[in-house]
Amino acid sequence: DSDLKEGNEIIVSVTVTRYNGQLEFEKGCTYTVISTTPATPKFVDATEAFKTAKDNKDTAKLDMYQNRLVEIKGVTISDINEASYYYNFEIGNMKTYLRTSTSYGMTEADNKKTVAEWVRGYEATVRGLCVVYSNVYYIQPIDTKAVTITNKEVPDEIKVINAADETAKKLPTEVLVSSEIALPTKVDGYEGLELSYSVTEGNSNFVVDGNKLKVTVGDTSVTGKIKITTKLNGKEASKEVSIIANLPKTTVTIAKFLEDKDTKNEVYIKGIVVASAASADKAGSFV
Repeated sequence: DSDLKEGNEIIVSVTVTRYNGQLEFEKGCTYTVISTTPATPKFVDATEAFKTAKDNKDTAKLDMYQNRLVEIKGVTISDINEASYYYNFEIGNMKTYLRTSTSYGMTEADNKKTVAEWVRGYEATVRGLCVVYSNVYYIQPIDTKAVTITNKEVPDEIKVINAADETAKKLPTEVLVSSEIALPTKVDGYEGLELSYSVTEGNSNFVVDGNKLKVTVGDTSVTGKIKITTKLNGKEASKEVSIIANLPKTTVTIAKFLEDKDTKNEVYIKGIVVASAASADKAGSFV
């Protein structure tokens, strides 16, 4: 409404309901402006409540912080669920997460800046809006100050996990032509780290040879699983990644591709044919 300004303090009269744990207003609410002096909400310290909560659904401990700006000190950064934008952290006996989104005034660039130093094992202070979904209490950043790293000392048992994760990101998820892939031999920032690889599935198409992974692409799609093992000062971790050896879903001759090229976004390919296709449904090669 036109009489409401950012920073106004109001009292709302309304029936409150819950949806998946989230408190919501029913239709038909009324409000009264009690102050027009611009006010900025303060972050409240919710460290003790999160630290002593039995889990991330502990309503008795955490519900008083719902929809409030909170600050939680001394959290330990955990893993990342990139598909859901969940940046997990632990404190006390509970594990929850900070979730990046563009729904709260944050841009993609803001979100990347906010979690730029999100490294498993680091200690931090996190702050933001305490939100509930599916009865889970988590933190939604509202500015780029949502994460402050307070300690970067990481034990070796965590370093080897981080190193395996970093190495996995450097491997392809799909290979379309038979090739040799150079395997990483080191991870920056992890002096003394030992890296090794083995094939756990797809041995006929995937072979580790020293620091190279040889991938053979056949007539059918094959998924290979590569195990990455990291060792440092007697600590060890492993991570398995999947790579698909797969022919392109559609194959055309170079001449046909050029003939059908998009005239609005012209693409020109210069190369030397090194292997002719055996038939129209087979792939040839050029460099």
